[in-house]
Amino acid sequence: MYRRFLPVLTAGIASFTFLLIFESTALAATPSDSTSTPSISTISSAKKTSPFSVGYFGILYGPTIGNFSAYQSTPEGEKTTRPIQLENELTLGYRLSGGGKLYVKPIFVLAPVVDGNGQGFTWYDPKVGYSNSRFYNSKQANLYLSLNTYIPATDYSKKKTLITAPGSLSIFTYKFGETRWSFRSLNFIRAYFYENPTGQKDFKVWLWPGINYKINDVVTLEAFYQMNKSHRNGTDWTKTQDDNSRVSAGLQLNLGKALTLNPQIHFDDAQNPSTKNMELGMLLFGSFL
Repeated sequence: MYRRFLPVLTAGIASFTFLLIFESTALAATPSDSTSTPSISTISSAKKTSPFSVGYFGILYGPTIGNFSAYQSTPEGEKTTRPIQLENELTLGYRLSGGGKLYVKPIFVLAPVVDGNGQGFTWYDPKVGYSNSRFYNSKQANLYLSLNTYIPATDYSKKKTLITAPGSLSIFTYKFGETRWSFRSLNFIRAYFYENPTGQKDFKVWLWPGINYKINDVVTLEAFYQMNKSHRNGTDWTKTQDDNSRVSAGLQLNLGKALTLNPQIHFDDAQNPSTKNMELGMLLFGSFL
């Protein structure tokens, strides 16, 4: 399944070059959306001296505890030939007033093994978009909003005849009074447009409501539920696919303003949790400028 996403390296380099040119000639642009899930510290409203920003977001798709290896497992806990991988999003941004930002985001994936033949490096389609860390802000609540679209630059997307894929990510956070508890919901939606759409995924939505408990300024406990749905062109709109809804729990480690780590454990909601099917993962957030 991993090999479906392997574009030609030269196409990726060309797209990266285009992004750098775009960033320098169009007032720059760039981070977050995606199944990217910025931490509260990463999307803080602290003032910066430079209008430009450089950030990083990573997602580690790891093995299960019971099948600890270089490969991922099925929701039932069976080992697959799909390698563990780290999805990396480099965000180059230009800050606007009121918490807004234009951004461009090159995306690439690293894997320790590809068909047992050593490490793999893969370019994904880049994104361009706008985000606002304080789209709505009050003493108790905050709404982060990101709007973006993919640039179909890889061979995979060209074979799929992808034209564009606009989407949005909103993160709503609500603090319960003066307590250590807070509610957070990550809401993600994306549409896909093709020259030849028949049978292809044309819409998906993710809803991730969760509860956080802040122990101190460094450590926060979190638990959330991932509800993922998608639809394929040519099928009835009432017939959506359930893309492995999961229960997750983990820690948010705020290691200063520049780095946040989110180690997590996931299991499919249709399975009884055990070491065989509990998957390890991590979110990484960095800010370099």
